Amino acid sequence: MSYYSELIYKVKEYIEDNKIKEAKEILNEELKMPYIPKEYEEELKTLDKTVNEMINLEVGVKETSIEKIEEYLNGDAKMQLQAVAALFEKNMRNHIAIISNYLLNNPVKEAAALLIDSMIDQQLQNQFEYSKEGINYSFIPAYLNKPCETVGFLKADEFLQEWIANENPSMYEMCLQLLIREAYLMLPLEIDEDESKGIALSILKNVMDLMGETTLFEKIKEEYELSDNLLVTLNG
Repeated sequence: MSYYSELIYKVKEYIEDNKIKEAKEILNEELKMPYIPKEYEEELKTLDKTVNEMINLEVGVKETSIEKIEEYLNGDAKMQLQAVAALFEKNMRNHIAIISNYLLNNPVKEAAALLIDSMIDQQLQNQFEYSKEGINYSFIPAYLNKPCETVGFLKADEFLQEWIANENPSMYEMCLQLLIREAYLMLPLEIDEDESKGIALSILKNVMDLMGETTLFEKIKEEYELSDNLLVTLNG
């Protein structure tokens, strides 16, 4: 990874782990720099805005009643994300019924993904059901891997590095951020090693289509003997 990719990845890790102070320190230091590459500046500013919102929320989080959290879990996307952030501060073992009910009622997938990631961190041993897009998933958080530490994720990242990192580092960084998002939104499933090439290729296609680089995409497919049959529908 490049310097900025590692920095952005680290900030997101801190946010996901609710280490807001550490994330803010990194962002403050970086955003003071006289020059930031344009392709990274906007994402850093977006992360800074997210962190500032979480800081404002954090003032009252520790005193947030579980009743208020439950109310927010039934709200819109922003409210659900706020409720999940508040739950990070709680011992989730004391709130199994609320979490179970939330996951069963088609929650906003971004909020649900962050919640499941936190449940993995807290090593919850209970079995949960998660209803997502008409499909129910049964899982025990303690038995799940962190989304960006699985063999499948690391393999998909290897493919992206091989295909594009040297020729176009900024495009690789965009692909990596989409891969991280995909890994989280797949929870409680994980990227399987057998599907890692298809996911990597699909992410590469999405980024290249967005940037109008279809000719380069076809060139990479030809160079590495890749087929459109590998393409899959992404969660992001």
